Amino acid sequence: MTPHQILALCSRLAALIWGLYTLSSMPRYFIRLDHPPVDNRATVLTLVGVQIAACVFLWLFSTTVAQKLLPLKEDVIAAPSRVVDWQILGVVCVGLWGLIRAIPDAMYWTIILQTWLTADYGLTALTIAQKARIASTILELGLALWLVFGARRVSTYLFGARITRARD
Repeated sequence: MTPHQILALCSRLAALIWGLYTLSSMPRYFIRLDHPPVDNRATVLTLVGVQIAACVFLWLFSTTVAQKLLPLKEDVIAAPSRVVDWQILGVVCVGLWGLIRAIPDAMYWTIILQTWLTADYGLTALTIAQKARIASTILELGLALWLVFGARRVSTYLFGARITRARD
């Protein structure tokens, strides 16, 4: 298998795991507060819908995503892949794994903050542990995005190999 095929497979697996995680964790997104009454169904359904749409996109266009994330030099003759290509692929896959977990957590905290800020509770209602989890989620999301979209540079730094850009 080529690195593109493996990344396409990984993106489909990521879409499947992300979608199942989103659907199974959807009930915890609903918040019911008595004073004042809060209804966050529209926010929850919108954010869950966006995540499911992203999963469907990843599933249907996995080869396109793989070609965009892993721009390798394609030869007419099927030559064996370079070690550098596999290193970049590994970094992208680790980033995708991080996104599978970070995006639903970010949606959860978005719903919590949106609900509490509109209910006049404000940020003072958050405990130190919750604030730490929000910061952790933001850091995890940023790191995963950096691994996915900066895989070439990260791979160069980690493995010390000089990577040249594929010429068009």
